[in-house]
Amino acid sequence: MAIERLPISRNALDIIISDARDLLDTLEAAGLEQAATIMASVVEQLVCDRTGLSGTSGFMFKADDSPAS
Repeated sequence: MAIERLPISRNALDIIISDARDLLDTLEAAGLEQAATIMASVVEQLVCDRTGLSGTSGFMFKADDSPAS
């Protein structure tokens, strides 16, 4: 599996983080503790990624599952 870098703006990442926090709140309210724990880790990583961005844009990583040629 290859990893591909995708350009992303800081504003886009802020929206993703906001939506992820909303999902985390929903999971917690529903009592889905295991899923909420996993989502909390995702939110934490997104915040770390945002902190590491320089300027107004940066890169996120995406796994490429396409078969090797």
